[in-house]
Amino acid sequence: YHMLILAVSFVAFATAVGLTVVNIVFFGRRTDGVDEGGGCELFLFFSSFNLVLWFGLMLLSFRATAWMPSTGLLPSTMVASFMTFKVLSALYAQTKCNKIAE
Repeated sequence: YHMLILAVSFVAFATAVGLTVVNIVFFGRRTDGVDEGGGCELFLFFSSFNLVLWFGLMLLSFRATAWMPSTGLLPSTMVASFMTFKVLSALYAQTKCNKIAE
């Protein structure tokens, strides 16, 4: 039972990391060739800020086990994956720095 929770937590964490890499790689530069990398700083900020938020969430989750031993990483990794998915879907909706929609 505990190994299943650990495995699901690891998969959710790996999903959040993978989606963050996709955010940075595919939405970090302009696709129209006007200015290499220019104008996409806001999208990089959203990806980086999301990374900082879910890293802080993971740290809080580790700290929460001190006063609530029944908690673990599963809720925070699920929230991190969902937050990263929402950032990815928001970045995908725009066209200026979107290499996927080309």
